[in-house]
This record gives sequence, structure tokens and C-alpha cells, in this order.
Amino acid sequence: MKSSSMLRQSLMYGGVYILLLLLTIVIPVLSIFSMVILALPFFLFAAKHGWKQSLLFLTLLSIISMLILGFVAIPVTLSIGVGGIFLGAALHHERSPHEAWAQGAVGYLIGIVSFYLSMIFLFNLNLVEAFQSMLDEAFQSTESMVSDMGISEEQLSIVQAQFENLPSMLPSVMAISSIVFSFITLWLGFRIQSKIEKQTLRFPPVHQFTFPKSVLWYYFIAVLVTWVFPTTEEYMGVVAQNMYTLTGFFMILQGLSYLFALTHHKKRSNALPITAVVLTLLFPYLLVFPMRILGIIDLGFSLRERLGKQ
Repeated sequence: MKSSSMLRQSLMYGGVYILLLLLTIVIPVLSIFSMVILALPFFLFAAKHGWKQSLLFLTLLSIISMLILGFVAIPVTLSIGVGGIFLGAALHHERSPHEAWAQGAVGYLIGIVSFYLSMIFLFNLNLVEAFQSMLDEAFQSTESMVSDMGISEEQLSIVQAQFENLPSMLPSVMAISSIVFSFITLWLGFRIQSKIEKQTLRFPPVHQFTFPKSVLWYYFIAVLVTWVFPTTEEYMGVVAQNMYTLTGFFMILQGLSYLFALTHHKKRSNALPITAVVLTLLFPYLLVFPMRILGIIDLGFSLRERLGKQ
């Protein structure tokens, strides 16, 4: 009975995955959300059946997708499936939401790195170099339009230099993308799983979210190392910049979480912190720095404990 149920669910979730994958190819705009949506069938299957059956499900689905779409479907399916399985297995073993989030981020990171490496070894395609050459062509084509737009060549060169540093920032970009993908997939998965299994699954309130104080020390260490190695031409400079970017991202999350804690303590509407989150996403160059400072102050001076004492 159990094996027949597992077979039925594998056919159902596998069919949903193939359908979503085909829709992503037919409608390219869906590729923006595909990393999250395509992981949901793996998440739901792993939440029900655990590691062993889920890895077998992933292997079979990789073969089937390859037969339908060719060899390129293997790295795509593996990279997406690993993240979904890590999240679902955490739910299967009754991990806390934050532990599941962290485990899913690791799974997504493994998937993203494996996809990047497989594109190099299987198809001789370096995505970073392709992106860099595309940017170079874009800058060359816009140089003639600079004077008409009122942008000086010096400003354009500064922007171009920032984009040229993107390849060295690839590790932190991958890590942050994994954290974001893991959170969105888990949030959607909780809502779907709650309806399927008739159980209440959700994250703890945002105002309770906080990082351990050790993350603050890692941030300060990264800042000091970036002063010693200010450029990414050296190996330690690349490590420092990536560590600074990743821990700085954690401080931003800490600052946004403190806004939720503040409004909760004051018994006010969450409109302020939600607006801050939206504006930080839309205008990062304006609000990333103050949110990071707020996170540092909250973590360093225990602002939430002071709220509780008040």
C-alpha cells in the first residue's frame, strides 16, 4: 500500500515538474521564478518520503527530462532538485523552520555550483565569461550615446569597473541567491504542505528572527581584511570582499528584522517594516547602508533586549 502510494505521488509530482519545465521553456519570462517553482515537486516529495526515495526520484526524473529535452535537462534538474530535496528532507525529519531554511540554502548552493560546473565541463560554456562579454559589448555600444544622455565617460568607467568585479564576487552572489531561493521555496512549500497535510506550518514571527553575535565578529573581520587587501586582484582580496558582502547581507536582514521587532513592541502596524523591505529591494543603493548599520547596532548593543526591559 505504501509503495503504491509512493509510486502514485512520484508520477504526480514528476508530471508536474516536467509540465512546469516545458512551460518555462515555452514562456521564457517564467525562468525568473523557475528556480523556486520547479523545486516545489521535489520539496513536497521529500517532505513525505525522506532522503533515500527522493534521491531515487531525482535520478529517474533527470533521465526522463533528458529524454524529452536533451542533455541540458540533466544539470537543470539536478541543480533544482537538490535544493528542493534538502528542504523537504528537513521537513520530513521535523527540523525547525530556521534549520530547514539553512539546510535548504546549502542544498541550493550545491545545486547552483553543480550547474555552473556542469555547464563548463559538459558544454564548454562559462556563464560568467559569457555574461562579462555581453556586458563589454553593451558598454561598447553605449559609449557613443554617453554624451547624448548627459553621462560623463568617467561615470561610465566607474560603473564598468564595478561590473568587472562581478566574476570575483560569484561565491557571495551564489550564497545570497541560495539563501533567498531557499526562503521563498520553503515559504511556498509550507503553504502548499499545510493544505495537503492539513497541518499548520509556518515560520516563527519575523520579529523573533536574529543572528548569533558571532556573525557580527565575522563582519568586522571581513571589514578589516578588506582594508588590508582593498582590491580583488589578490586571492585574499577576493575572499575578503565575498565575506564582507555575505556578512553585510546578514546585517541587512538583522536590521530589517529589528524594525519588525520595534513595531511589534510598540503594538503598531507592520506597514513601516514592510515598506522598508520593499524600498530596500527597489532602491538598494539608498537603504542598504542604513539597514546594515541598524543591524550592526541591534546585534552589537542588544537593542531587542532593551526593548524587552522597557
